[in-house]
Amino acid sequence: MRSGADACTFRPEHRPYRFPFTPFPSGWFAVAWGREIARGGVRAEHAFGRDLVIFRDDGEEVHVLDAACPHLGAHLGCGGRVEGNTIRCPFHGWRFDATGSCVEVPFQDTPSGVRVRSWPVREVDGMVLVWHDVAGRDPNWIVRPKHTDDWPPLTLTEDCNWVVRTHPQELVENAADSAHLPFVHGLEPGARRTSLFDGPRAQLQFATTVDVSALGFSGISRFWIDVVVQGLGLLQVDIDVVDFGVQFRTLIHVTPIDGEHVRVRAPLSARHGDDVGATHAILDAWRNAFRVDFETDAVIWENKQYLSRPRLSRVDGPVIQLREWARQFYPD
Repeated sequence: MRSGADACTFRPEHRPYRFPFTPFPSGWFAVAWGREIARGGVRAEHAFGRDLVIFRDDGEEVHVLDAACPHLGAHLGCGGRVEGNTIRCPFHGWRFDATGSCVEVPFQDTPSGVRVRSWPVREVDGMVLVWHDVAGRDPNWIVRPKHTDDWPPLTLTEDCNWVVRTHPQELVENAADSAHLPFVHGLEPGARRTSLFDGPRAQLQFATTVDVSALGFSGISRFWIDVVVQGLGLLQVDIDVVDFGVQFRTLIHVTPIDGEHVRVRAPLSARHGDDVGATHAILDAWRNAFRVDFETDAVIWENKQYLSRPRLSRVDGPVIQLREWARQFYPD
């Protein structure tokens, strides 16, 4: 998200940490788009300040391990090879199963108790998710699938895949902040209808009106916006363009990388009657519009300060309520 010499798009990399909480909250977070990892495929990823290896075994199951081989530190994701439900180190051939246990050391007996960390994994709505917990606890909730068969498949393209210098909570707070819509996105501020906070999930709903010319339509339409948040790693945004019979769905997956940056992946879908060609064209228009809007927000996130005691106005959304809800994802 940085280019040129503009002070609002380029800032020095090494600045004080801006947030009063850990950069790595607890919850489920995306580490790969499942279609990127074929049977027998291996992928290197970096998340939560750690090198990870992702592999899909011969039974089509996806596994995630810490990437450093405990022998001499080779990266299992850089040249590692899948064998059955195990992965073999590219350096000396040590082999590890899906639980992280070493099951073979070539030319000698396998030492007992040698292992690498294995991460809890789920594949949900096409995304490979891992469970990260600040205190090392097992998962105590799961991500509920939200995409349904009456929608066309979700697609993820490289232009909706970003690295941004911010924290996952900033993106979740952004969903609650309807007051920024006129000034950042040119929309009406909207009337909030519902704010529901229930365990690790939250739902935010509001209505607005939009000039839909950028989406290939002529005129103004009502928008019904429904945002479902699951932890701090997943936002699902459903938009109903009421006056034109079109719906858009965006899944926004936010994953901490290194304590300063997050990766954001946004698979999209759209539906508009039974006209496949029109649906594809509308999806392309939505992708372009969403990308512009996201990157406009991202410049603000990268350069803003997090204020623990903000001076809010009466038209702001439930920012404080959302912050209270988010406390469950940090250490006690």
